[in-house]
Amino acid sequence: ARQPNPKKLAIKEFFPLTFCLRHPIDFSPIIDAMRVNVQTHTVVFKNELQKFKNEAQLLQTLPRNPHCVEVLDVFEAHATAYYVMPFYQGNDLLHWLKQPLSPNAAMALFRPILVLCAELHETHALVHRDIKPANILFREDETLVLTDFGIAKKISNDVGMTQAGMIVGSAA
Repeated sequence: ARQPNPKKLAIKEFFPLTFCLRHPIDFSPIIDAMRVNVQTHTVVFKNELQKFKNEAQLLQTLPRNPHCVEVLDVFEAHATAYYVMPFYQGNDLLHWLKQPLSPNAAMALFRPILVLCAELHETHALVHRDIKPANILFREDETLVLTDFGIAKKISNDVGMTQAGMIVGSAA
């Protein structure tokens, strides 16, 4: 893994709160049998865990861009997966949208994210699919970083991006 030696790190853990609890001894995720069907959600857990690992591996394959979250390491422990990235001290874009911003200031601010998205699409055939204020973070120097590539998709010529009736992304 790349090690640029940032001052602070963040660790993202795969842990689906909607149907898991922590094991009281080793803290690994366990399916909450009081809320969901264990057999069904064991399969869901494994599928979602693989998607999480795929997200981290995808981010590790991208060339370094200062406006794209960087994954420094990926590892498994306690029956789940984690990835390590730089910690961004600033707020997310939602916090900043509470302040008025002129059109020129907005273009200057968002241009690097737009250029990044164009590069990801044109050079790597990758579409983020979940760009929203909560997924754009500010560094202390007020530059932007695009995060959360959990539903990013490689574009292929023979398969559509989504199937009819399929919902992707999250409410902004």
